[in-house]
Amino acid sequence: MLNRNIKIDLHIHSKASAYKEANGYVDESKIENVDVLLSKLQENNVNLISITDHNCFDYELYKKIKELISKGPYIDIKNILPGVEFDVKLEDNSNIACHIICIFDDCNVEIISKIQSKIEEVRKIENKDEYYTLNEFENILYKIGTSVLLIAHQKSDLEVKETFKNHHSLSEAVENPKEWIKTGFINALEYQKPRVQGMIKNNLKEMKTKFATITGSDCHVWSAYPNKDDKIKKGKEYLTTIKCLPTFKGLVLSLTSPETRFERSDEGNNLNYINEIKLGDKSYELSTGINAIIGENGAGKSYILGKLNGEEDRKYKKIDDINNIKISKVGNPTTNKISQGEIIEKVKSGNLLDNDSEFYDEIPTINEFKNNIIDFVNNLKKYVEERIKKRENQDKAIV
Repeated sequence: MLNRNIKIDLHIHSKASAYKEANGYVDESKIENVDVLLSKLQENNVNLISITDHNCFDYELYKKIKELISKGPYIDIKNILPGVEFDVKLEDNSNIACHIICIFDDCNVEIISKIQSKIEEVRKIENKDEYYTLNEFENILYKIGTSVLLIAHQKSDLEVKETFKNHHSLSEAVENPKEWIKTGFINALEYQKPRVQGMIKNNLKEMKTKFATITGSDCHVWSAYPNKDDKIKKGKEYLTTIKCLPTFKGLVLSLTSPETRFERSDEGNNLNYINEIKLGDKSYELSTGINAIIGENGAGKSYILGKLNGEEDRKYKKIDDINNIKISKVGNPTTNKISQGEIIEKVKSGNLLDNDSEFYDEIPTINEFKNNIIDFVNNLKKYVEERIKKRENQDKAIV
């Protein structure tokens, strides 16, 4: 169940990035001081994080943070996902390496513990100007052998080629950044300033592409969080908020549906809604949007819907007594209920499309209803075919 919006920061550095930075810059961002970072994250109500150092992964730091957030007192930090920020030269004719944040599935501890060794099997980078070729990068991901999300850095408009500034943006690193987006090689674009997000969204709108845009703190000095350091200020309001569970799978689902999952307010404009169902000592928060209750036959779905609608049914009294079910409401929401049996009867009698129906939009004729269904199926087919083509193009790009 999607209980609430969460704030994410998938771009934080540690002392492991020291080889890329000025002397002493990240010296205090080390495992011995991890409570400094966690306290700042808790203070800023950040729920899902990743430490994404340059071309390397500190498993001991990852493990330490995992251990601390599982025990508290950092109760708002729900999870940490393993990550690395790679420098990758995506095209042979380019002089710029793109910064690509990789967020890995954390379901297999053994795989995660070997991320650094798998990187070094290909090549360990120790010079700040070095980078991986595309083949090396793909080989690293193959050797690590787990699901991964790729987030490419973008400093400005996708049409702008600011190679002289060397921002390590996708648009600097490749000839046609929009093609890299269309083929699905990357899963999201990272921006650092709100105005840049506006530019990117305009690019994506022109492409008619629904694509996620994410920001992170890029924090190097933990004591300055959510700023990058004590000199470079970046407001905490810039962090991305998404509607999802604080897991790798939750992040994947959000990236595939950014138009509904990203940067939504907790309560929207709805001031009258059912916000919680309590069963004994367990509580389940509901979204102010669409909620789905799923279960097998006899699991109690109809009972819950009846309870939401204020119905009292004697045959369910025992269930009610055992579970002590309570409905919590905000404001004064109105409810309507239509059962599956009623829908079936309306279809059989030919009254499903009655113009006076309180449950359906008005549809004048059966033929119009039929045409709507055909259009829906055709659009669904087109979407599936486009996804298949996108996957085929992605596979070709990887080969």
